[in-house]
Parts: sequence; C-alpha cells; structure tokens
Amino acid sequence: MKKKLLCLAGVLAVMAVVLIAVQMLLPATSIIIPIVGAPAVNPSFVIASKPTIVTITTIITDLRVISESVNLQQVDSTGAFLKIISPMRKDTANPIFFDAQFSINSPTPQTLFFRVSAGFRGMLQRINSKIVPITVTSLQEPSWSTYGAADGYSFKYPSNWVVSQLEDGGYAISTPNAPTEPTEGAELLITPYKNDSNLPIEHYFNGTAGPDFYTDTQQIMPISVGSINGMRFVGIPTDLTDETIVLPINTGFIVISSTAPPEVLQIFLSSFVFEELQ
Repeated sequence: MKKKLLCLAGVLAVMAVVLIAVQMLLPATSIIIPIVGAPAVNPSFVIASKPTIVTITTIITDLRVISESVNLQQVDSTGAFLKIISPMRKDTANPIFFDAQFSINSPTPQTLFFRVSAGFRGMLQRINSKIVPITVTSLQEPSWSTYGAADGYSFKYPSNWVVSQLEDGGYAISTPNAPTEPTEGAELLITPYKNDSNLPIEHYFNGTAGPDFYTDTQQIMPISVGSINGMRFVGIPTDLTDETIVLPINTGFIVISSTAPPEVLQIFLSSFVFEELQ
C-alpha cells in the first residue's frame, strides 16, 4: 500500500512538472488581447474660432479593464502621443461605456486626432483604440431654423430647406429643389420604429424585427446625440444612404438616414434636444 502511494505521488509530481512546462511553452498569442472600442465623436466637425464642446465615447467590454486608467489622448496623424486630454468617465448606468467631454477652440482650419487608451489587469502595456479625427472647418453655420417634433424632441435645419411630416410620424428634410415626393429628395430622413418587445438595437436591427443594418456594413460604431447613446452605421449594403444613425427614445427608435454633406449632418445631429429626457 505504501509503495502504491509513493508511486501515485511520483506520478502526480511528474504531471505537475509537465503542466508547468506546457504553460511556459504556450505562445503569447494564447493570451486574449483586450480591445478598446472605436471611439464615437460628437460632433466630428467644429467651426474655427467657435468654442465647441466635444464628446468622445467608447465601449470596453473586457472585465480586466482598470477603470481609473482609461483616458483620452491627442496624437498626431501617425499615432504619436502628444498629450492626455482628460480621464474617461465610466457610465454608471451602462458600465461598458466610457466618455469624456472637452472644448475645442482652434483659430485655424485643421484636423485633430484622438484615441482612447486603457490599462488592463495582467497586461504590461496599455491598449489603444483606433485613431479618430476631428475636423476644424472654416465653414460658417448658415441661418438654421428649429423644428419641434411631436415626439418630444427638436432639431435645427437650414432655413431654406423644407421639413415635411410623413404619414408614419417621421420627417423628411429636403433642399428647396428636391422632387415633390418628400422621401425621394430628402437629404435627411427621420423614421420612427415601435419596439414593443423592448429589444436592444443589435437585436432589433439585425433583420429580425426591423431592417438589417449589421450584415456586411462597412462601419458600425457608438454615437452620442444629445442625451442619447445610439449606434452609427456607414455603408449599409442594402441602403442607398451614406450614414444611418439609430437612437432609442421612449418605447421605440428613431432612425436618421442621411445623404447630406457631412458638415450639414454633423450640425443637424448636434442640434438635437430631447426635451422629455432632460
């Protein structure tokens, strides 16, 4: 019996040595590298010499993230570090979201570059997000009018454009020379969707309850419009629009489809006020 126990102990010792050796030989690639989500910028266009508050939001789902280490950095076009702008605030209601607000007041047109950087437990080096640009433009904001929607939100639009309310409760915003049919010539289209099942965006707009915005879409990223966190889709293969923004409001969604110039879309989005949610 004693010999059997000694033999078993020897086998266990050999197994332990083998296990340690295997762990030492495991390639570094077996470690799951955490990901810092692509930052969403609102607005991504600012006007030169006009102080503008910019919000940058990212998503980090990895539980190893050290929340206090997440910060927003300014870099150059090659990704070389320039300076830390501010720490990123963790959303207490949705802890995978981190955001930072700061002011830009550049006297000259240029492109500024930013990224989010975070530390993770068990990682010696920080992990950086993709770089996102903010364009400082000399474009002067034209005269814009305010339209108060029936759903408890308002937005601004160029004063010489036309806002048409649609039968489904949405809105078409068109240039003066657009075709008579509002939806055909709309540069900006707001479409409401009911969400009786209370589905999240990724489950509603995957082709099950609503249109499919996810399959083969070129870019998908979070966006903050007013006080609402939503999703931005660029290059939806089944859609003729340039960009589509989905925002959850009340018991449903509004989908903003745009073929407008990027600077017009940015001013339009930055003008949204959700009155019932303030």
